Amino acid sequence: MNLRLAAVAGISIVLSMSLYHCGSPKKTATSTATPPPHSKESVIAIAQKRWPDATIESLRAGQDIYNNQCTKCHDAKDINDYSEDEWLPLIDKMSRKAHLDDSDKEIVRRYILSVREALANNTNTQSQ
Repeated sequence: MNLRLAAVAGISIVLSMSLYHCGSPKKTATSTATPPPHSKESVIAIAQKRWPDATIESLRAGQDIYNNQCTKCHDAKDINDYSEDEWLPLIDKMSRKAHLDDSDKEIVRRYILSVREALANNTNTQSQ
């Protein structure tokens, strides 16, 4: 569990730092966890494999929604605590409660599913 949380925090940091250097003006949550190796690249690659139009900016927007909108009513959920099949109805339900439009819902969905797959790949690599 702690490894997963550290990996989520690490991926968030890497995405935050890369977008900060690209000039993104958005404020983000920070963490002191050490990012896992290749996390930014793997998240982007995973997202682009599923959604060719995915960009670092769109993933960053999904991260911002997840960190800011999704935590207004509850703590951030560990992304790996739910399967993709479990996340999809949760995102539908929570996006209505958070008053997200269809575009923002899709952005946060892509972020969550991409990070989830990257974390699963990272965990599988470390256990081998």
